[in-house]
Amino acid sequence: MEETFSYISPQNNNLETFSLIWLETSLNEKKKYIDIQQRLRASINCLKIFQDSDECENYIRSISKDNRIILIINDQSGEELLVVPRIHQLRQVFSIYIYCTCEERNQQWTKTFPKVKNVGTQFDTFVNEIESNQMRSIRNKVDEPFQINIFKMNSCQDLSTTGLNGQFVYSHLLIDCLLRMESNPNDKKELIDVCKKYYDGNVSQLNILNEFEHNYSPDNAIW
Repeated sequence: MEETFSYISPQNNNLETFSLIWLETSLNEKKKYIDIQQRLRASINCLKIFQDSDECENYIRSISKDNRIILIINDQSGEELLVVPRIHQLRQVFSIYIYCTCEERNQQWTKTFPKVKNVGTQFDTFVNEIESNQMRSIRNKVDEPFQINIFKMNSCQDLSTTGLNGQFVYSHLLIDCLLRMESNPNDKKELIDVCKKYYDGNVSQLNILNEFEHNYSPDNAIW
């Protein structure tokens, strides 16, 4: 019986833009790559593991086009690679990495699929490349101006000047309310509990949370 495994429980939504999908049809190989998967989760928390290529494809097609998927295919029989031409054009597929024993052969046909970023026999190369890309993405986001928008973008197109002025007032009222809110001793604990639930099983992120829980003080806050 085919199995699907997820590091995000059904009641927890993925709160990040990027997610990892690992396609691995060989059940015997599953435990072999646990350490690699933990390293990947240090960069991208959401990881779903599929043993059936059709189920994997259906999942990719079902998620929002605003999401971005990094697909890792552990090719053992050649069957896993059949999914590449079927999902390559999907917007939500951001990049594809193929681990295989027939590196030279697979590098030839994957040249026609630009989203296939790497084909090889070294998982460490894949992990390092994914980590580097994620760090670059984070740095780019830090450089972007931070914006809060409580209104739907498509609802703003036909608004009059009066309506826009009203939205401006509401946004400032929201900011004013946030500034006036008094901190509660339980706020920190509640935040940590939610984060621990979300990052369950993610050793790297849980270590950061534990450090925050025991060492954080208000004078260390960025803002």
